[in-house]
Amino acid sequence: MAGAVQVFKDSMVETIACAPSRGRAETSTRRAKRIETSVANFEKSVGQVLGVSLLRRRTRANANSMASTAEELASIDRGGAASEEATTPST
Repeated sequence: MAGAVQVFKDSMVETIACAPSRGRAETSTRRAKRIETSVANFEKSVGQVLGVSLLRRRTRANANSMASTAEELASIDRGGAASEEATTPST
C-alpha cells in the first residue's frame, strides 16, 4: 500500500511540475491557430481585392472594345448616308 501511495505522490509531483510547460504549449497552440486564421482571412481579402481589380480591367477592356465598334459602325453609317444622298436624284 505504501508503494501505491508513493507512486500516486510521485505522479502528482510530476503533474504539478509539468503543468507550466503544458500551459505554455497550449498557449502556443492557441496562438498558432489565431495566426493561421489571420493569415487565411488576409489571403481571402487580398484574393477578393485582386478579383475586383481583374473584373474592373476586363470591364474597361470590354467598354473600350464596344466604344471602338460603335465608332466604326457610326463611320460606316455616315459613309453610307453620304453615298445614298449622292445617288438620290433631286426633285
